[in-house]
Amino acid sequence: MTDNLQVEPAALEAAAVEQDESAVAIGNAMATANGLAQKLIWDHGLISAAFWGVMFVTEREREAACTNMISVCEDLAQKLRDSATAYGSTDTQTGANLKRQVLPG
Repeated sequence: MTDNLQVEPAALEAAAVEQDESAVAIGNAMATANGLAQKLIWDHGLISAAFWGVMFVTEREREAACTNMISVCEDLAQKLRDSATAYGSTDTQTGANLKRQVLPG
């Protein structure tokens, strides 16, 4: 492999922000869909009774999946930020060490 790996802490932070935004978007989507089972009962009454149980189960499953995805996004965002900090401090420390190793003139 001839390419050198270059990590930009700013790029990691940008990716973390995208994960934060994804978590918010998932939360908003989850909130928008909450209560559909109750709405089905309210809007359609007894004619929809056969679907009530399925709707409530589906609503719980969707909420669990969304909560899980939010958790993954938040965890990944934190790991990206931790990586950015680690890379930044490693670059700073290594740069300082190189300055001490280079002999003048």
